[in-house]
Formats: sequence, C-alpha cells, structure tokens
Amino acid sequence: MAYNYRNVFCCVTCGASYKQRSFSYIKSNMKKVSFFTFMLVAILHSCKTTDGEIYQSERDNVISAKNLIKEIDLGDVALSNMAGMVDVGKYILFHDYNSMDKLMHLFEKTTYKRVASFGNAGQGPFEISNMGGATWNKNSQELLVSDMGSFQMYSYNVDSVVANPDYKPSVKMKMDPSTFPVGYFCINDTMSVCQVMIPINNSGFDMCTGLMNLETGEINKKPYDREDIHKRRFEIAVSTKHNLYAECNLLYDLISVFDLDGTLKYNIYGPQWGETGLSTGEKCLFADDYLIVAYDGTVYEEYKNANRCFVFSVTGQYIATLQIGYNITAMCYDESNGELIFAFDDEIQFGSLKLNDVLK
Repeated sequence: MAYNYRNVFCCVTCGASYKQRSFSYIKSNMKKVSFFTFMLVAILHSCKTTDGEIYQSERDNVISAKNLIKEIDLGDVALSNMAGMVDVGKYILFHDYNSMDKLMHLFEKTTYKRVASFGNAGQGPFEISNMGGATWNKNSQELLVSDMGSFQMYSYNVDSVVANPDYKPSVKMKMDPSTFPVGYFCINDTMSVCQVMIPINNSGFDMCTGLMNLETGEINKKPYDREDIHKRRFEIAVSTKHNLYAECNLLYDLISVFDLDGTLKYNIYGPQWGETGLSTGEKCLFADDYLIVAYDGTVYEEYKNANRCFVFSVTGQYIATLQIGYNITAMCYDESNGELIFAFDDEIQFGSLKLNDVLK
C-alpha cells in the first residue's frame, strides 16, 4: 500500500519520519453534518530536530515496489553492469565506460527504441579514452561528457547526433588534473555543481563539492569540513527547482543539504549515525519534490549494491522506504514521464518505476 502522506494533516515539529496514527472525532449536536473524520499524525518519539540537525532513529514505512517495476529491453545493445543513464530531454542516454566500441546510446523515452550510438572509445581525435561524468544542460541543450584520460569535456548536440552518424563533438573546456570533477550537474548555461576529486600525494584523494564554470573550468570549492567525518566519500544530487544540492555520504549515515550557493540548510542523521565504515548513500537524486537515496547500510568492506531507496521531502522529512527488490547499480529520473530509471545487477538489467504509482 502506498503512503498517502499528502492527504494527512501532519502536526510537524521535526523534519523526520512519522508513524501514522489516526482517530475520528465525532462532533456532537451537529444537525446538518452527521460525521467528520480528521486524520492526525502523532509526533514520533523517533525523530528530533534542532537548528537544522534532523535525527531519524527509525525509517519503517516500507513499501514493496518490485511488482511495479517494468523491465526495459534495450534490444541488441549490450551493456555491462557499469552502465549509467541520463535524462537528455526527448531521450534517455545509456552509457557504459567499459564498452570497447560505442560508449553512449540514445533511446526514445517510453518505447526504448534506439535512435543513435556514438562516442568512440579510444585515444584518437574526438575519441574518449576514459569516460567520466555525463550530464544534460537543458538550458543550452548540450550533452556534456568528460574524458578523464585527456582531461577534456566534450559538448554534443543531441539532435545532430541523431541526424548525422559521423557527427563530431566540440571541446567544451580543458580540466585541471589537480582538481577535476568526477560528477557534475548543470544549474544554468555556464555553471554546474560538481564533485571534486583532489589527489593527495600519490596514495589517495579527498573530495568536496564545487561550483564549476563551464566556460573556463574554474572551480569554486565548497568544502564541508567536520571533525566527525574522517574520509569524505559522497554522491551528490542537485535540484534547480528547489535551489538545493545534497551530499549523500558513502561511509556515514549522513545526508547534508545545501542551497546552490553552498550554505548548509540541514543535516539528516539516519539510524546508523555514529557507526563508521558503512556503505550508505550510494546513489541519490532529486525527483520533483523528493530526494531519493539508494541505501545499503552494510559494512563498506562487505559492500553490495543497495536494493532499497529512502524517500525524503525537500525539507528533510522521511516519507517512505521503497523496497526495490533488485540490486541497484545506477538510477536517473525521467522528468517528463515521472519515472525512475534503474540499472540493476540482477535477474533484470534495466527497469522503470512510476513514482505516482508507488507514492500515491
């Protein structure tokens, strides 16, 4: 049964999880109306909010979503379990940096008919030797793809890719090998929010979020330093609709949400906060008015792909746990159709889930 949280009058003093409790209040001496039922949600003992610090000790509104997932058949396109997806307007892009030939494939939405394959793997001109991030700039209608081998970012016009099999991209910018983006999300024509990987000596790296100028490559770092976070490993999600980005930590049960200027809005501490070395917020995204985080929760050394997703409001309130039932390797949101698109390492490789079907 889906969690109909919109239609419940909530007495909210904390941005966290709720258990639904309802009671009916029958008003006496009513002559014209015999019965009114008011739904109230009690304040839970399991949530606490103080100055933007949201603690959630329980996330127990579990919704089984497996039977609602529709398998996606990509026909004769073979992709590895490292494939990812990007919503690129009229199409869904499937990409696979393990491919030995074409790295990217465009499919029509809903029908999943392939319309183009492009992006040659290699070290020649306009080839990609080590594919990094891929993102869609809906403001400029560009597909941006980074090559971590040549430290270049390419710009593709998707309509030209479909129309011309020999289309060559342009070089959008050069990237600095000392501080380069491994994932980025466009917020306007010229700026993106990115994950910045900062090499430390020859043995490791640190991470922070940054604002990257897509014309110059300059990155304005937005580090969020805490004494209780000893190794920064996180995924990011960005919402231009709500002017937010989220850092979903991989090793700690912590989600930190900021505005697009880098000002902290709130922290969400999960039930396993205080434990270290976890595999937690593996993949995350904003989907309309939700923040969705794929979550494992096991010890990092015993890592396995998540098969469930936590759903939060954009103010940090826990809404539901979607039990996906398949091991998630990647996910994206098809904004025009209201669908989550998943890649799995399981009995099916790709699937879609309409959010309205599961959160109605």
